[in-house]
Amino acid sequence: MGFDAIWISPIPKNYPNDYYGYGAMNIYELNDHFGTEQEFADLLKAMRDRDMWLMLDVVANHMGNTNTDFS
Repeated sequence: MGFDAIWISPIPKNYPNDYYGYGAMNIYELNDHFGTEQEFADLLKAMRDRDMWLMLDVVANHMGNTNTDFS
């Protein structure tokens, strides 16, 4: 189709039923709706092999309910 980049939804692990990326519960784990870490690495390699870019949507000001007491 001629494009050289794709932009995917936020990928951090989300709370249950929070599939859109705005309810992150762990920014160090992938949302399993996007597959495994190995599948993500395979996607990155395939895109590099095609000289394509992958853009990650980052939602820096949204986290799910962490039940953390900040007092």
